[in-house]
Amino acid sequence: MKIWQKIALGFLVVVIINLANLLLLLHLEGKVFQYQEESSKAQKDVQELIYIKAGHIRWKVNVLSALLNEVAPKVEYDPTKCSLGRFMARVHPQSPEEEKLWASLKKYHTQMHLNAQKMAQMIEDEEDFEDVIVPFYNEKINAVSKKVLKKLDELVDLYNQRAQGLEARSNGELLLLKKTSLMANMMTIILAVVFGFWVIRAVTGPIKEVSRGLSRVAQGDFSQTISVSGRDEISQVAEAVNGMILSLRPLIKNIAQGSKTIKEETEKMATFSENAAKGGEKASSRADRMLTEIETVVQSVEEEAASINEISSAIKEISQNTTQASMITNEAVDKAQNAGEIIGRLSQVSQDVEGIIKLISSIAEQTNLLALNATIEAARAGEAGKGFAVVAGEVKELARQTAAATEEITEKIRAMQSESQAAVSATESILNIIGQINDISSTIAAAVEEQTAVIADIASKVEDQKEGARILKNEAQEAQQAAKEAVAAALVNLENIKKLVHLAEDFEQEARKFRV
Repeated sequence: MKIWQKIALGFLVVVIINLANLLLLLHLEGKVFQYQEESSKAQKDVQELIYIKAGHIRWKVNVLSALLNEVAPKVEYDPTKCSLGRFMARVHPQSPEEEKLWASLKKYHTQMHLNAQKMAQMIEDEEDFEDVIVPFYNEKINAVSKKVLKKLDELVDLYNQRAQGLEARSNGELLLLKKTSLMANMMTIILAVVFGFWVIRAVTGPIKEVSRGLSRVAQGDFSQTISVSGRDEISQVAEAVNGMILSLRPLIKNIAQGSKTIKEETEKMATFSENAAKGGEKASSRADRMLTEIETVVQSVEEEAASINEISSAIKEISQNTTQASMITNEAVDKAQNAGEIIGRLSQVSQDVEGIIKLISSIAEQTNLLALNATIEAARAGEAGKGFAVVAGEVKELARQTAAATEEITEKIRAMQSESQAAVSATESILNIIGQINDISSTIAAAVEEQTAVIADIASKVEDQKEGARILKNEAQEAQQAAKEAVAAALVNLENIKKLVHLAEDFEQEARKFRV
C-alpha cells in the first residue's frame, strides 16, 4: 500500500467517524430541540390555563355581582366561545389521564355556562330570588364552578409535571449529547493519534532503513542491500538504491581488480626498469674500460712507431686487449639485447596499463551516469529523496576524481611510452655501435694475426693502425656516451615508473575502501 493510500485510509476512517458522530449529534440535538419545544409548549399551556382560570374567576365574580344586584349576568353563556372552550378545542389530550381530566372538565364547564344561562332566564322571568335563584346559583353554578377551577388546577399541575418531565428529558438528552460529543471527540483524537503513530511507523521505519543503507553506501560498503517490504514510494526508492548497489558491485570489483593489476604490473615495470638501469650502468662501466683499453692500444701503436723493437710485445698486448675487447663487446651485445627486450616488454606493459586505464575511465563514466540517474530519481522522490541526492552527488564527485586520476595516469603512461621508445632507439644505437666495435675488434684480431705472421708488414702498416686506433677511440667514446645516455634515460624511466607505482598504490587504497 502506498503512503498516500495509507494516509487516505486513515483520513477516511476519521471522516467516517466524524460523520457518524455528526449524525448522532444531529439526532440527539433534534430530540433535545423537540423536548424543549414540547416543554415550552407545556409551559405556555400552563400560563394559558392560569389565565383561563383567572378569567373564569372573573366570570364567576360577574355572575355573583349580577346576582347581588338581582339582574341577569352579562357573561358568556356559550361554553365553546369562552377562553377555556377555545383552548379545549385547540389542545388535544396526550395521555389517558389527561383525556379523562379533559372529559370531566368539559362536562363541568358546559354545565356551568348553561346553568348561568338558565339563571339569567330565571331572573328575567322574575322568579323568587331568595327561594329559587340563590339556591340554584349555589347548587348549579357555584358548586360546578368550584369543580371547574379544581379541574383547572389539576390540569395545570399535569402540564407542569409534563413540562418538568420534558425539561428533565431535554436536560438528559443534552447531557447525553455532551457526553456523546466528548466521547466521539476523544475517540477521534485517539484514532487520529493511533493513525499518526501508524503513519509515522510506516514512513519513518523504511526511511531509517533507507538512510542506513545510504550511509553504508556513502562509507563505501556495497556488500549489503536495503531490505524492502511493501510497494510504497519509500520502498520504490529503496529498490532503486538496491539496483544502483547491484549495478555498482561488478564495476567496483573491476576497479579493485584493475587497480591491483596496475600495481602489480607497475611493480614489475619498476623491477625491469631498475634492472635495465643497472645493466646500462654496467654497460657504461664496460664502455669506460673499453675506451681505456682502446686508448692504451693507441698509445701502444704510437710507441710501436717509435721503436720497432717493441712491436712483438706490443702485438701480444694488442692481441690480448683485442681478445678482451671482443669478449666485452660480445657481453655488451648480450646486455644491450636484454635491455632492448626489457624495454620492449616495458612498452608492452605500458600499453596494457593504458588499456586498463581506459577500462577505469569507462567505469568512471558509467558511475557518473549512474549518479546522474540516481540524482534524477532523488529529484522525483521529492523531499524524501534529499538524503539520497547528496549520496548520488558524492558518487558523482568520486567518479569525477577517478576520471581525473585516470587521466593523470594516462599522461604518465604516455610519457613512459615515449621514454621507452626513446630507450629502444638508444639501445638499438648501442647495439649498432657495439656491433661495429665487435667488427673492429675482429678486424684488429685479424690484423694482429697477420702482423704475427709477417712482422715486416707491421712496420709499413703502423700508420694505418694508428689511424684505425684513433677511429676506434672515437667510436669507443661515442659508445661510452651512448651508454651513459641510455643509463640516464633508464633512470628517468625508473623514476617515472616509481611515480606510477605510487599512483597505483594510492588508487588501490582508494579502491579498497569499497566493500562488495
